[in-house]
This record gives sequence, C-alpha cells and structure tokens, in this order.
Amino acid sequence: MFPIGLTGFGIWGLHNTLVAMPARYDALEQRGVATTATFEGCFGSRSCDVSMTFRGVPRRWRYPVNSGQFGDLPQGARIAMIVDPRDPETAYTAEDVERRTNDGFGLLLVVAAAFGLLGLVAFPVWYSIARSSASSADMS
Repeated sequence: MFPIGLTGFGIWGLHNTLVAMPARYDALEQRGVATTATFEGCFGSRSCDVSMTFRGVPRRWRYPVNSGQFGDLPQGARIAMIVDPRDPETAYTAEDVERRTNDGFGLLLVVAAAFGLLGLVAFPVWYSIARSSASSADMS
C-alpha cells in the first residue's frame, strides 16, 4: 500500500501546483476583495494561524502555505489578504497572490513528481514481493 500512497501524493501535488493553485490565484486576481486578517502566531516551523471576519463570518485557520512570510510578526499584527467573494474559504495573503506561491513549476512540483515516480516504480516491486509471499504461504 505504501507505493499507492506515494503515487497518490504525487498526483495530488501535481494537480495542486498545475491546476488548483493557478485557478485559485486567477480567481483572486480577477474578482478578489482586499481585506485584512489578524496574525495569531506560529506553532512550530511551518504552521501559523490567521483569523479574519469576512462579511460578518469569523474564521480562524492554519495558514496553508508560505509561513515564512510571517517572520517575526507580533501576535495581533494585521495582514493584507485577498478573499474570493464567491468562495470565502479561498483566502490568501496579498503577498502569496502576487507571488503565486506554490503555483506552477517549483519545489512542490519537483517533490510531488519524485514521490509519484517513486510510487510507480515501487508498485511492481511491492506487488511481486506480496505475490511471492502469498505463494510461499500457500506451499506451507
């Protein structure tokens, strides 16, 4: 099952960087609404919480990309955000929209492709080992 997980991660990563993120950024660039969020703090090296209220609906979430942009911001700092008014769950920092973080060819794409290929290569090996183990068990 491990090769299937690697291949699945590879497919997800390729789809995310080549299809999903570009579509989100395009939507934000075309119809996004500028607003501000509040920096709630970072917990570890890669997870930072952000909160905001958009159209009267409060939301707090673990920001999914580019936590390095929050650097040494103090808790409570204001952050420029862009929100898709048709889908308020789609909200990214203005910096990420401008830079198109994780969009297209970059580190995430390379890592996803490598894991996907590793999964595809490992699958026949895993299958043959599983098959030979089953054959050995049948002989005993």
